Amino acid sequence: MYQQAVEMFNVKPKTGIAYLQEQGYLDRANDSIVTFLKETPRLSKAFIGEYISRKDNPELTEAYMRLVCENAINFSQSYNIGR
Repeated sequence: MYQQAVEMFNVKPKTGIAYLQEQGYLDRANDSIVTFLKETPRLSKAFIGEYISRKDNPELTEAYMRLVCENAINFSQSYNIGR
C-alpha cells in the first residue's frame, strides 16, 4: 500500500498524498506531509518541488523550508563541533 502511494505520488502528487491520508498513514498537518516528503526514498524530486510550491498552500512551502533550514543548521553545528 505504501509503495502504491509512492507510485501514485510520482504520477500525481496530490493523489498520492490524499491516498495516504485516506488510509490513515498520513495526517493533514503540513509538518506530517513535509516529513513524508523529506524522508521517503524514491519520491520524484521534481514532483516534490511541484507539490510544495503550489500557490494554494503557502504554509506547506514554509513548513518545508523550515525543515530544510533546521537540517542545514544542525549539520553546520555538528560539523563545527567536530573540528
